[in-house]
Amino acid sequence: MDEPSDAEATPAAAEMSPERLGLGTLAELVRASMDGIAVLDERGRLVYINPSGSRILGRRAEQLVGRTGPFLTTLRLGRTTPSEASGEVTAHSVGYHRPDGSERELEYSQSSFHAEGRGLVIVTFRDVTESQVQARRVAAFARTASSIAFAESLQAALDRVASEVFHATGVAGCAVVPVDPESRIATVSGTAGLPEDYAARVEECRRLGAPLAVYRVFELQRPIVWPDWRREVLGDPRWAPLHDVLRQANWGAFVAVPMLVRGRPVGVLTVFYRETYEPGEADVAFLSAMADHAAVAVENARMFDELERHTALEERHRLARELHDSISQALFAMTMTARAVELAAQRRGLAPDDPIELGVAELRDLTQGALAEMRALIFQLRPGALHEEGLVAGIRRHAAAVAARERLDISVEGPDDALPLDEATENELFRMVQEALHNVVKHAQASHVGVEIREDPTEPGSLFVQVSDDGVGFDPDADYPGHLGLRTMRERIEGLGGRIVIDSTPGVSTVVRAVAPGALTSP
Repeated sequence: MDEPSDAEATPAAAEMSPERLGLGTLAELVRASMDGIAVLDERGRLVYINPSGSRILGRRAEQLVGRTGPFLTTLRLGRTTPSEASGEVTAHSVGYHRPDGSERELEYSQSSFHAEGRGLVIVTFRDVTESQVQARRVAAFARTASSIAFAESLQAALDRVASEVFHATGVAGCAVVPVDPESRIATVSGTAGLPEDYAARVEECRRLGAPLAVYRVFELQRPIVWPDWRREVLGDPRWAPLHDVLRQANWGAFVAVPMLVRGRPVGVLTVFYRETYEPGEADVAFLSAMADHAAVAVENARMFDELERHTALEERHRLARELHDSISQALFAMTMTARAVELAAQRRGLAPDDPIELGVAELRDLTQGALAEMRALIFQLRPGALHEEGLVAGIRRHAAAVAARERLDISVEGPDDALPLDEATENELFRMVQEALHNVVKHAQASHVGVEIREDPTEPGSLFVQVSDDGVGFDPDADYPGHLGLRTMRERIEGLGGRIVIDSTPGVSTVVRAVAPGALTSP
């Protein structure tokens, strides 16, 4: 069928003009509209509002008609004058507080017309809160994805995630908490809207036995919503370090979602909503999406560190091969040469206390010590050898090198068979003992050092390591600027989820005891 010409369409269009529809039809369209429709007089008083308008504003029509109430001030609805051109339309977007305390975002337009000598304004408005929130969330999601790709550090990436969540949702506070899968140590790394000492306060709560939701979410690998978090925490003395913050902050419901990488948890994203807000499924879905971004950042950092470690390992192996092929062989040749000269001197009848005989003997001892030290250095450069030979054998090898170089008596007690330790635990314990022996040589002025490695009888499956000396001792509670050895040892053991105790008495001795829980039950 041919399309009608403009001339033919004009009469039909005229039939559908507002005048032809009739007031009853138009009134029904206004009443049935999903948008809010309001009519104001020249004084800005509301003379009509349809049912959708009342619903959007959260007030009944009888509460609105005839008034210029606060909601009109909020909307900034302008008055019209007879001089204004009829039909002029302007559009606005503004925030609006409903009587229930919720904050909504309204989009509205208004046009003016004149009827019976009166200037009137027709206002059409709708609630665009959800669409605007969704738009902000999509934008935040996109910005976060981009920032993670170019972030200079994991801290910067997690700070950005927390910031985007904070600004996109209007929450009271947000924290990104990576959790080490092996040690289960949680660290608050990215925050927004929270006190500067938030992490320290939470850690104190943990020490007091507070049930941190982070660990529960990490284990369950699913989100939790805690509507009564504020009330329950204020009533629990284990959360005392946070009580004064809660009394001042506008924190309500607490939500925590897991950060997952290929089904494996790597942390938790936590959010504090404002007291008047009740988070729903859409909120949890957005937080889960942002948690995925944070998980990617954590995984990227882990893979980068692993790549760096692999590169460093390859370089260490290369150095170990070069040291073995050049310097070690040269030292061994020097040792053999010194021994040959010593034997030749004896055959020629030189007395044992002859200066030449003493010099050659000292040269032989020095080269043997240097050779032992070089072998220990090669061993350290090849951590794979540590895992092959075992922790006790590795410590014995290192102790022998230190003893030969420093003329120090060092005994190592431990099982001859290799202990069932994973490579990371074995390496950290070896480095701890290495640092302890270094401290003895540098500071203790000791004549004997004892190293003991065994299963802790009080904790089956846990490994006990002790380094003791008969040196001058020190005050372990004092501050020693620039001396990082003790801190390094503590960080290594605590990184394994273990504990370390350093007992020392000035002028007497020092004992370093470390326990690695579950080390002997590691797969």
